[in-house]
Amino acid sequence: MIYESKSSSLARAANISIFAFSTLAAATVAPPQYSNTMVPKSEIPIYDYIDQVNAFKMFDSIDATSTYDSAKESDAILDSYIKLGRISRLGDNWNGCGARAFDSGLINAVNKLIPMLIKQPEIFPTGRNTIQLEYDGANESYLEIEINNEGLANILFIDSNGNEKEYSDIPSEKNINKLIKELYG
Repeated sequence: MIYESKSSSLARAANISIFAFSTLAAATVAPPQYSNTMVPKSEIPIYDYIDQVNAFKMFDSIDATSTYDSAKESDAILDSYIKLGRISRLGDNWNGCGARAFDSGLINAVNKLIPMLIKQPEIFPTGRNTIQLEYDGANESYLEIEINNEGLANILFIDSNGNEKEYSDIPSEKNINKLIKELYG
């Protein structure tokens, strides 16, 4: 009779589970807790393995393209949050020319805007105590949104023909997403 320790069978099931569910970021059905005693392989409950096989079938049915695109967008949002976090930690005179530290209200306003944008921008601090969102489109088109403490944004839009529009507006998700769509077509 072939014997397998219950802990090694648990480890094998756990390895299968980690592979399947770390990719899915989903919960698994936890296998029963085994002691370190030896048991015949035939006594290991089969339902542990059936659950794992079903998990692989579920993984195979996921649309890989949409999952990849969602992951890419999640990474872009996370990158934006990280950049904004770095800006929030800049102290007075951060640029060596007397710039002030950024107001928490401005940081919070941009923080709320980030996940609502259909495409993530490049984010930069400015010496005018504003936060600038930038998008580079095709054929040298460009969008710059400079958000200030008063809840307004100075917007510069350059289309692919080199025509410029410059104006002030409220930096709402609707207004910015409309410009992003216009920039990228």
